[in-house]
Amino acid sequence: MKTVCYSRVFHMVLAILLMAGASVCAQTTSWKGTVSTSWSTASNWTNGVPTATVDAIVGDASFTGTFQPTISTSAATKNLTIGATNAPVLTIAKALTVSGNLVINTGGTVSHRGVTLTVKGNWTNGELTPALPPHRESPLPARHRLLRAHRLLPSGGSV
Repeated sequence: MKTVCYSRVFHMVLAILLMAGASVCAQTTSWKGTVSTSWSTASNWTNGVPTATVDAIVGDASFTGTFQPTISTSAATKNLTIGATNAPVLTIAKALTVSGNLVINTGGTVSHRGVTLTVKGNWTNGELTPALPPHRESPLPARHRLLRAHRLLPSGGSV
């Protein structure tokens, strides 16, 4: 009887570990861009549409389509990385909340027009070009200089 009990416990533990492993793997999704420009279309992503608990990557090896992503309904993601493959351009036409970090790598662009982009974690730009020479002071706070110096294109929205 003890063998049966240990066997059941072993199988239950194994099943739990397998389920936990599957959920860890599914916490990142990459833009494929094979169907349309719609951010909210699951088939444009490797693991479904990103959520506040799922990381999103735009511009990695999975980006094999021709469609650049556009957020046309309010959206959320955990961490957002804009890569460099296919010179990705993320167009934000409705509110986007990034509950973690936003990384815009060299070659990536975020086009932001008249909507709110909320980043609760760190904002990292991979293409640092100072707006002014180091010996001159800018009349703008540092966060505005970084936005101007990088590939974020705000137009009337709040960041």
